Amino acid sequence: MNGITFIRKIDDLGRIVIPKELRGKLKLSENENILLKLTDNKIEIQKYSYINNYQLLINGIINVFYEIYKLPIRLSDNDKIIIEVGSTNETKEKISENINFNSTIIGTLIIYSSPENHQDTKKICKLLSKIIEISITSSWFSTNIMLD
Repeated sequence: MNGITFIRKIDDLGRIVIPKELRGKLKLSENENILLKLTDNKIEIQKYSYINNYQLLINGIINVFYEIYKLPIRLSDNDKIIIEVGSTNETKEKISENINFNSTIIGTLIIYSSPENHQDTKKICKLLSKIIEISITSSWFSTNIMLD
């Protein structure tokens, strides 16, 4: 993406429009969060991943589930695989659950299972996805609430 330049005006509310071409290349959609970073006199804008941001916490949770159930687990944000434990043999059945934050899908959890354990694995996948959602939400609120 080097070499692409756009000039935009800031409106009276301090907003700028990110050009459609850049939103397309970054796969940014409406209501998606971005990260703004100020370094020296430069503002850096990048796509924000809650899952990647809380990777250390989520990795611990997923590793506990893997140690207990011995089921391969893969967690992706909307762009790439973030965490993968166990051998994700493609001959096994994939059971997936979306990970949500503020009613927006921010990733997908996949657990690989043999067909005879489908129902149990489905329950485990649902439980793990909810634990991840609660962990992200709780961590986000605890670091972003300002006290009066």
